[in-house]
Amino acid sequence: MGGFIKRDVERFETTALNQKVDKELLNQFRDYCKIHGFPMNVVLEVFMLQYSNDRFVLNNDDILKWKNVEGEVETL
Repeated sequence: MGGFIKRDVERFETTALNQKVDKELLNQFRDYCKIHGFPMNVVLEVFMLQYSNDRFVLNNDDILKWKNVEGEVETL
């Protein structure tokens, strides 16, 4: 008999993120997420988690420079 296995899923409280962003950048981000099969909110949540856990660090002196997980500084 085929089908799905039902299991308990933890539900999280959600909220809307209503921020103005560059339209072209948003479209590029949306398309890239779609190509890779990830919902935009999942990618944003992963970024927010990494940033809030200090695993992705933006440089305060130059926002275009950032430090990746390995600690290497890169420039956009």
